[in-house]
Amino acid sequence: MKKIPEVEIIPVVEESTPQMAPNNCTDLRTIRIYEWINAQELAPLTQKAYRHYFNYFLRWRNTAWTDVDAEHMEEFKKYLMLHRFGVKQKVLSDTSIRRILGIIKNFFDWMHKNGYVASNPTITLELPLPAANQTKNLLSSESVSSILGAIASLNYPERNSAISAVLRHGLRPGELVNLDIKDYDGRRLHVRSSKHSSRKYVNLDDWAQQLLDNYLNWRQSKGEVLLGDNPLFLSHSNRNAGERISYDTVRKLVEKIRKKTGIHFCAQQFRHN
Repeated sequence: MKKIPEVEIIPVVEESTPQMAPNNCTDLRTIRIYEWINAQELAPLTQKAYRHYFNYFLRWRNTAWTDVDAEHMEEFKKYLMLHRFGVKQKVLSDTSIRRILGIIKNFFDWMHKNGYVASNPTITLELPLPAANQTKNLLSSESVSSILGAIASLNYPERNSAISAVLRHGLRPGELVNLDIKDYDGRRLHVRSSKHSSRKYVNLDDWAQQLLDNYLNWRQSKGEVLLGDNPLFLSHSNRNAGERISYDTVRKLVEKIRKKTGIHFCAQQFRHN
């Protein structure tokens, strides 16, 4: 009679998705990039674009973030301006170079503030000048000074100065009017973009933080209890006093400044200054 072999029980182990171990410099750099991108709460397509921009640097030089200095950044800028990329071997446009360097500057600013690097190597890095068709939309420093002086002389200078500060950090008027108090953490703004159905954080310069803090303190001095869901910017019109400002509020503010200064400009031009 044929002997039946004993049954051997083999435990089934569920395999998990392999995780990339940070075993070299490139891995560590990528981990920090993903941490920064995740902190921005960007739309998936925007995240993909940012990773693509960072690849220009990662493929150019295998240097740890902590070892990157200002000289490296100047060399990287020259590399972007002179090297030919892709199948068609094309030199990058100045607009693309501005975008890549601008993102990396924001990245290093975040790393420095969070203690990942001892100093920011991009502070002295100058971006290529905008193309001629973009330059014509820029306001001169004299025009900006005149506009800010007019804002200070109008009614509600606390609010209007804060509005101009936020616009000068790249927000669209439509994004500005939708901000709530909870979207400002004392250092940055949490912006929900209706244009791209995405969210992002915008770091504010110290002077802008001060103007926004002054405006909120002014509102408290008037007896308002600041709640997170309250609008960040309030209307003071007879009809809508105490309610959220609208795009029309920004438009009328610009019109008043135009009359006072004689400078013909639109709110969007603040985004480029």
